[in-house]
Amino acid sequence: MQELLSTDTATLAADTPLGIGSLAEAIVRRDVNAAYRMIEHRPMVALSDAAADLDAVYRERLTGERADTISDLRESVAGLSTEALETVIRALTSAVDGTYHDEHEAVKMAIMKAVSSVDGK
Repeated sequence: MQELLSTDTATLAADTPLGIGSLAEAIVRRDVNAAYRMIEHRPMVALSDAAADLDAVYRERLTGERADTISDLRESVAGLSTEALETVIRALTSAVDGTYHDEHEAVKMAIMKAVSSVDGK
C-alpha cells in the first residue's frame, strides 16, 4: 500500500481522461471502459475511494446528514434505490476478500459486479 501511495499523483492526474468524473460515477453510469481507465495506476486506491464515496451517499440517505464531498455523485445515484446502492458498495468491497491474487483482476471483477448491480436498480 505504501508503494501505491508514493506514486506521483501529478502523473496520475495527467493520465486520467478529462470529463469522466470519479470512479464511483463511472460505475453508476455503467461506463466500464472509463472505470477501467481510472484504475490503471492504483486500482485498490481508486476502488477504495469509490467505495468510500458511495458509502457517504448511502450513510447520508440513512441518517439525513448531508456530506459536502459527494454533491456530483449524489445526482448520479439519484435513480438508485438505497438497497441497490448497498449492493453496489458490497460488490466493490468484494475485491479485498483475497480470492484474486492480482490486484487489477480483483478490482476489474468488483467493477463488473458493481455495474451489474446498478443494472438491477
